Amino acid sequence: MHHNQCKVGDFQEVLVPPYLEGNIPVTEVYAQPMKPLPPAPNVPGNTEFERFDNAVRQILTLSKDDLLKLEAREKRKKERKKKTKKS
Repeated sequence: MHHNQCKVGDFQEVLVPPYLEGNIPVTEVYAQPMKPLPPAPNVPGNTEFERFDNAVRQILTLSKDDLLKLEAREKRKKERKKKTKKS
């Protein structure tokens, strides 16, 4: 894949794919440095896998109330769709 190099101010060189050339001003895309990432949350676990597993579990777990609300919303949406189809 062919990339053209271009310099942007005092920042490092960036590679611009050909499909972006001329479409987006490169200075607007790359002129600002990225913000630093927030620190990683402290997740319990003895090994890297346990910490990963616990982190994923924290993100993907829903409370029963939230799950029931979501199911009720989906059910109402489905009923509305059926009602409009019949009309």
